[in-house]
Amino acid sequence: LCEMYQMAPYVRTSGVIDKVREIIKKFPQEVMNHPYVEKMKPWITNELVKVGEQMQDYTLFDRKGKKHHLSEFKGKYTLIEFTSRFCGPCMAIKPTLESLYQKHKEKLELIAVSQDLEQFWMEDENQASYHEWNDHERGVNPSAAYGVTAIPTFVLVDPNGKVLNIGTASGGFFESFLKIIPDEELEQFMKEMHNHK
Repeated sequence: LCEMYQMAPYVRTSGVIDKVREIIKKFPQEVMNHPYVEKMKPWITNELVKVGEQMQDYTLFDRKGKKHHLSEFKGKYTLIEFTSRFCGPCMAIKPTLESLYQKHKEKLELIAVSQDLEQFWMEDENQASYHEWNDHERGVNPSAAYGVTAIPTFVLVDPNGKVLNIGTASGGFFESFLKIIPDEELEQFMKEMHNHK
């Protein structure tokens, strides 16, 4: 059962998910209540958000314990980054994201959703001026909803809450982002990343 849940983020086609849902109905309740299974359930039970649909909202917390919602910035573009302090590419792009936010914050909000254990996230001294949030569970529910199987993963939401794009920087995400909010520094960063491949 644990192996099925571990594979769920990577094989989330409707047919596979339906089959797994049928299989897990046959397991005893005490197995389903196991803490590990509880944490992995969202990968099976949460519906994937698709481009063009309304965003799914979740409650998260800043480092002072204040409650926030992914949807609280309607009226602006919102860029959600699923990230980790132990992810090299995430850390490499952080200064660029910082600059991007500073230049465009009148029309763009940036939310970094941590995939780290809360203890490590709280200890992070390299904090950004944009929003860095955690949900005490390593972002399992939002990660499952937005199909995060690698980090950094980015989600771009329009001012009305519609999802415009989901992807990684290397997967062409920022090329589409730049069509909405042009930025020379981000373009240069993407060129440098491409040249290092």
